[in-house]
Parts: sequence; C-alpha cells; structure tokens
Amino acid sequence: MKKSILFSVKLVVIAFLSSLFLSCDKEEDSPALIGDIQDFKYLDATAFDKWVYFSFEKGDIVEVENHETDLSWDLGFHRSEIRTNGGKSGKGQGGVLKMETTDWNAVTEVPENVTFSLDEEVELTGYPTMQEKTVQSYSTVFKWVNVIPPMNPPTYDITKNIFIVRSANGNYAKIQVYDRYNAKNEGGYVSFKYQYNKDGGKKFAE
Repeated sequence: MKKSILFSVKLVVIAFLSSLFLSCDKEEDSPALIGDIQDFKYLDATAFDKWVYFSFEKGDIVEVENHETDLSWDLGFHRSEIRTNGGKSGKGQGGVLKMETTDWNAVTEVPENVTFSLDEEVELTGYPTMQEKTVQSYSTVFKWVNVIPPMNPPTYDITKNIFIVRSANGNYAKIQVYDRYNAKNEGGYVSFKYQYNKDGGKKFAE
C-alpha cells in the first residue's frame, strides 16, 4: 500500500516538473517585446475643419495650437488623412514607412537602409463641399483606407497595413489602423494599435 502511494506521488511530481519545463520552453521561444502593445479606440476625426493630434509618448490626444512648430505631437488625424510631425507638416523628425504586410508579428524591427517618407502639401477637393479646395500637408504614404465607389454612399476598405512611424523626437512606433467606426457604427472614428519603442532603438522584439 505504501509503495503504491509513493509511486503515485512520484508520478504527480514528474508530471508537475514536465509541465514546468514545457512552460519555460514556451516562454523562451516567445520573443520579448520592446514597448507595450497599446490599443487606442475611437479617436474622433470626424471634423472637416480641424486635425486631432496624438502623442506616442503620452499615449493620448494632445492639444496643439500650431502643428508646424509644436513638437508634442507625433500623428495628426483628419478624416482619412494622417500627418506626421515632419516634412511639410512639422519641424520634428517625423516620417512613415509602409510595410508590405498586414501581419503584426512579422514586423519586429525597422529595416536597414530604408527611407522614411515625409509629409507633402496636397490639394484636397470636397472638404466640406465638392467645390471647395484646400491645401493640406499630410502623408500620402500613410494610406490605411480605400474608398470604393459609387460615392453616394461610398464603402470603405481598411487595408490593415502595418506602418512604422518615426516620431517627432526620432523614436519609432509600429502601428496598424484597423477601424473607422465607433461603437454606434458612426464613421470617422479611428481605432488603431501601436507599439512604441521609447528608448530610441529600432527593434520591437528581441
């Protein structure tokens, strides 16, 4: 009877140790993230006459009076357009790199020998009427949604491409915009996930 009990205890111990070793192996196989993955929902970009600014450092919207001189913001949102704090939009080091993938886990670092696109001045028609034209600065590369005709009403195709953004201070963030509707199914509310390397490195996992 005692031998049977001891044998059972040994089996339990062996099973426990085996599961512990397997757990450790899984943890070692998973790459360590550099910067937490954040999810920002329903940023209100519905206004035709203003931009909404976002800071990776603060993880939130920031108030900006003059986007051309202010270094507190990293991304600006206006309907379907996004601007970075660089080029024609700001005096920061901002820029964007489009990755040819929608697989979040496939992008683990900033590629070597790449050129980040800077914001340009673009003439827009239809904001808010089809007759009115305005010149805005934003990124023509940061295209996260395609408008599919007919235009009344249009349908929207979210590309879900992964982009790497260089922030105003030169740090890097990986970002994926995945929706343009809020919980009430109202359009113009941008949701995105991002991972920000605040230490200035080019890796998002190691």
